[in-house]
Amino acid sequence: MGRIKGSAGQMTGCKVYNKNVLRAKAFEVSNPKTPGQQTQRKFFADITALCYDFSDELLRTLFPKKPKTMSRRNAITKQIAACNTMSGSNKVIDFSAIDTLGNASVMDMGVTTCEIEDNQILVTLDANFRENNNLKEFYFFVAVINDTKKEVFIPAYFSTVGADDWSYAAPDNWLSTDSIHAIPFITDAKTAPSDFGTISVTKRPPHTEA
Repeated sequence: MGRIKGSAGQMTGCKVYNKNVLRAKAFEVSNPKTPGQQTQRKFFADITALCYDFSDELLRTLFPKKPKTMSRRNAITKQIAACNTMSGSNKVIDFSAIDTLGNASVMDMGVTTCEIEDNQILVTLDANFRENNNLKEFYFFVAVINDTKKEVFIPAYFSTVGADDWSYAAPDNWLSTDSIHAIPFITDAKTAPSDFGTISVTKRPPHTEA
């Protein structure tokens, strides 16, 4: 049909990521404030607030391949939105189900341990994974998920896969009793990176279906 622009009847033509798209005009909603609609709006408001904290540089690192049909921020919003559960009658983010992010190749990394001790987050990669000769010289970083506080913490701090562990100061309000877990991301860097944006994730854990 070629380039579509403007409206015809109940359809409007527009261009989205180099694709011609026809959208139906929205019908008037008689009751836009039903409990279900308000729950859905609150859920997406929480996701939007969470993903707002992801910098453009971090998103380029997590998504080395730019998604074809959406922005990187929309892509990570979609990933996190898939991790949801019901709390009573409310749909909420299930932080315990967030076990990978981005679109790099996936790899079984074994069991990654994570705990808070003396106000430090201590992360240890699986012993067998640390001894992988093909990866031990590459730097990695982690996303630390606090299911108790409902927060995601991703500092620009890097360590080599072959190192003993990864440690970083915990946010002030995090406690040793909080339920936390870490997602490791292997980068393409063999020299210590200074920040996100100039490096790319090459390996990430696969998503585990509940």
